Amino acid sequence: MSQRRVSRHRPQFESLEDRVLFSRALGIDISDYQGTITAANWTSIKNSGRVFAITKASEGNNTTQSTYTNNMSRGKAAGVIMGMYHFADPYIAGHTGSTEAAHFLAIAGGDMDNGNLHPVLDVENTGGSTTSEGISLGDWVDEWCEYVYSHTGVKPMIYANSNYAQNFLTSSNASKWPLWIANYGSSDGAWNSTNVQTATLPTGGSGTGHWSTWQFWQYNSVSSIPGITGNVDADVANGDLSFVEGLEISGAQLTVTEAGNYIASGLSSATSFGTNTYHTTGTTLTFTVKNVGATTLNLASLTVPTGYVITNGLVASIAPGSSDTFKVQMDTNSTTITTKSGNITFTTNDPDAATFKIPITGTLTRTTPATPTNLQITSSTSSSVSLSWTDNATTESSYLVMRKIGAGSFSQIASLGANSNSYTDSTALPGTNYTYEVLANDGIGSSSPSNTVSLTTLATIPTNVAASDGTSDTAVHVTWTASTGASSYAIYRNSTNDSTTATQIGTASGTSYDDTTTPDDAVNYYWVQAVNSASQQSGFSNSDSGFIDVAPTVLSSSFNDDVLPQKVVVQFSKDVVGIVAGDLSVQDEDNLSNPAFAPDSVSYDADSHIATFNFDTQLPDANYRATITAGNVQDALAKTLPSDMTLDFSFLAGDGNHNGSVDIQDFNLLAANFGKTGQSFSQGNYDYSADGSVGLTDFNILASHFGHSLPPPPATGQSLTNQASSGTSAITSTAVTSTKTSSATTDDQLLTDSGLL
Repeated sequence: MSQRRVSRHRPQFESLEDRVLFSRALGIDISDYQGTITAANWTSIKNSGRVFAITKASEGNNTTQSTYTNNMSRGKAAGVIMGMYHFADPYIAGHTGSTEAAHFLAIAGGDMDNGNLHPVLDVENTGGSTTSEGISLGDWVDEWCEYVYSHTGVKPMIYANSNYAQNFLTSSNASKWPLWIANYGSSDGAWNSTNVQTATLPTGGSGTGHWSTWQFWQYNSVSSIPGITGNVDADVANGDLSFVEGLEISGAQLTVTEAGNYIASGLSSATSFGTNTYHTTGTTLTFTVKNVGATTLNLASLTVPTGYVITNGLVASIAPGSSDTFKVQMDTNSTTITTKSGNITFTTNDPDAATFKIPITGTLTRTTPATPTNLQITSSTSSSVSLSWTDNATTESSYLVMRKIGAGSFSQIASLGANSNSYTDSTALPGTNYTYEVLANDGIGSSSPSNTVSLTTLATIPTNVAASDGTSDTAVHVTWTASTGASSYAIYRNSTNDSTTATQIGTASGTSYDDTTTPDDAVNYYWVQAVNSASQQSGFSNSDSGFIDVAPTVLSSSFNDDVLPQKVVVQFSKDVVGIVAGDLSVQDEDNLSNPAFAPDSVSYDADSHIATFNFDTQLPDANYRATITAGNVQDALAKTLPSDMTLDFSFLAGDGNHNGSVDIQDFNLLAANFGKTGQSFSQGNYDYSADGSVGLTDFNILASHFGHSLPPPPATGQSLTNQASSGTSAITSTAVTSTKTSSATTDDQLLTDSGLL
């Protein structure tokens, strides 16, 4: 492409007859140097046997060829296979491979289409092997080609002469692109269209340099072609017309971009996923695959290197002009902490990129998970312990709950998911000492342990609590079923069935307790709590009521004749049931041969426990013994008196002060109550006649007994039959009879008869 040079040689004319025999296809390359080439000129060029032409589109960062557009359209219209090239200025400051490639695509990018030849970078501007950017010419060329390829999906070719190919383009990055070699032999014009048909262009050395083959050969720069005024560069393909057609842009074409940057297949510089931390969300990159061709783009077999995962795959096919995205994420769950590199690959029907390769790299690092803090016990029972802690880690995959029993060593009891902050140990045993700690784990290792917490689990709640119901008169006997984990028991009591206000009354090491402090016959409720080795008490057991049943006793007994009817009054120590009149028997101890008799009736006051045995008629004068047999009186639980009750009493009519004799004291007392009505008096009973008032009748009765006395009560079991004097008996019998039958006797007469007046 020596359009800058003015040839001093005559044009090499070639006859049509010779051309038709050629097997290598012939072509030309042109620029503004050739001037305007009309449509008719292009027809002449085609008819001359030139089947392909490569026209200059741009140069450097900003130069555009004015003839480019017409050359492309008119040449294609004439049936010539057209291509385009860019003239490189790598030795001008600020001219990078990418900036010049961008300028080229701005001009010729629309012609990267089916039927046109692959684009070419013309590298011939003298300047040596190092560019203005301080990189090798080979790397600069590779940068330009990669940019074009990544933006169009079309692989460029490199145009260079043998000197450049051998001495300046030394980087393997340049030689991976196809070669268009310029070689004129020993002098310009040494080669022509005839001898290049059979000539062998040397490879390597002074021929193709670092390339092993070539696609096109510019064999001279002074050819004369019909339709073009002046000299023109002449080229030959390394094959016939079908070979040239094989160098056309054809089939489906694709471009791949990531974040707006084009990526070429097999790029030497890898797309970076950056540095990722283990067990965090890995970097995800989105790649866009676009079909820039005219036919359907078929895609398959998307693969990623180890250390990466596909989070969104590719579709099977993409229509012309359409695109699809796929996403790749760095696998931060990998336990291999290292830099991970390789290629993303997918197959395609694009003949220029059958297997597309995207080099990628990324580094996986690991931060030890942060230590959990604030571990605490939130609740516990006899068989469970609930824990909570602060989740400080961001890279954990699990939390490990550790436990030790007593003074033992820690062992793992649970593995929880990431972000956990609580756990309930349901394998705990009652009354057992446990210590807990928690670690954050990321699958590779664990954090330092959290703080530790310890406790002794509660013993199980006692069951089957039972309290005795009056089976003892000294204690309520409380029993229960043993609790697991209990070292002792606490016993509670309350007068109501309410454990919240119950009072602890004692402890026990076994499964029974005797409550000796409960009041007699008071019903109380009992509960039991199990106490573990840490002196912690379980919940309350079931409740049961119990009481002491003390045998009833006689607190007091008396004979009362102050009011009628006469009565024996007995006060018991507790409530007794079923009292009847026959429970009390009365024996006349002065006449033991007489049968015992019972009171006429009985009344009972449950509140005061007082039984009143009533005699409807006044008792005869005598010494009496009242007896309640122990078995006749019982409480609600059939507990009887511990022994018989006896009451010795005497009755003597007129003996108002009950001193056993009728004397002046009784006379004075009667006189003090003389004329009173009713049956209740300040001292003694003086209404002997039971007529409701103290009068002469009663005075007469007293007078008739004046000086009478009862013999002392006999010792137990002694006969009293003969102890009473005959005089006393006569007085008793006659006086009682006369006073109760002679109602017409005057008061004076009674006093006279009595000898008191």
